[in-house]
Amino acid sequence: MKIKNYVLSIFIFSFSLVSYSQDENENLEMKNAFAASFGLPGLGIEYARKLSPKLSTRLAWHSAQLINLRAENIEI
Repeated sequence: MKIKNYVLSIFIFSFSLVSYSQDENENLEMKNAFAASFGLPGLGIEYARKLSPKLSTRLAWHSAQLINLRAENIEI
């Protein structure tokens, strides 16, 4: 039950800030994206690059710390 409440609080209290940059002002397509997220689960940084109209790549790092979390006498 505690894990369910913890996971639910992650979804409620987490949010992201995203900013986009463009290579050219004339081109309206977004090619690069940077994101930073923070909340109860920890911090996260993400970079995305649009390679073609149908293909994009993402590189992400997220830290989640579960300190002193116990569920039915099992330490995680």
